[in-house]
Amino acid sequence: MSNERESRTAQEIFTASYNLPDPRRYYSLLAPLGYRQPEVVANFLHASGAVIRHARGHDRLHVLDFGSGYGALGAMLRHRFSIRELFEHYENTRAESAQAGETIQGDRSFFSQHRCHDSSFELGGLDIAGQALRYALTCGLIDAAFEENLLLGEPSAELAAFVAQTDLIVETGAVYDVVVACYEKLLAGVGTRPPWLLFGPRGDADTEPLRRMLHRRGYRIESIGTGRHRYRQFMNPAERQAAEERMRALGRRPADHIQAGWFVNPLLLARPEADAQSLSVESFIT
Repeated sequence: MSNERESRTAQEIFTASYNLPDPRRYYSLLAPLGYRQPEVVANFLHASGAVIRHARGHDRLHVLDFGSGYGALGAMLRHRFSIRELFEHYENTRAESAQAGETIQGDRSFFSQHRCHDSSFELGGLDIAGQALRYALTCGLIDAAFEENLLLGEPSAELAAFVAQTDLIVETGAVYDVVVACYEKLLAGVGTRPPWLLFGPRGDADTEPLRRMLHRRGYRIESIGTGRHRYRQFMNPAERQAAEERMRALGRRPADHIQAGWFVNPLLLARPEADAQSLSVESFIT
């Protein structure tokens, strides 16, 4: 029982820092663990964004970041930062000001100065964490913010309109217990051009309900490349033990999803069957 309590406490620590006016506390927890999933997704989009835009027939790639938090994906897409450089920025500025407003304005100036001129991405952020979304929007890391809990209601008219134009829905750390209900609502009104989905579930996540829902909707799910990517290290031995127990309960071998103390995960792309047939998964670069 003590290990279970430690594991829950680890999750509670992350949750407590996820929706603050300033992201430094959150990133200070993730940096020692080497968290890098947003970088994996950003690298894929930099490498294969043009292929996706061409397939979708758009000059800009319209992306909805599901569970976008403080906008780490946007920071890397628009500024060519690595996740390590992002962590270093927040660590180096932790003591600059005790006033969150001053710190956020400093971040806004920092990101503005390092903004790339590439306008290939239109990025929306969806999350229940309103303060984190406002930070990302203030700093220019996303173009539109949607503070909505899809477990409690339908998408707003604004979110539905954004999704109708979306080419790709991505996630870099969603809670898979809730994604099926949320994705069903997001996909309910997309019309004849459903968006693609890009996700990288950890090995202890039960993805079967999501897979079944997407298959019912005519999606094909394929791995991008053949390897697995480092997600992050374990916070403590108790978290690893709990993760291994969940993997075994799901019929998985922990050795396939854990390497040298790291969660490792695939990058998965879900596309409508017609799109998957017209463009092979080997066309994409990781």
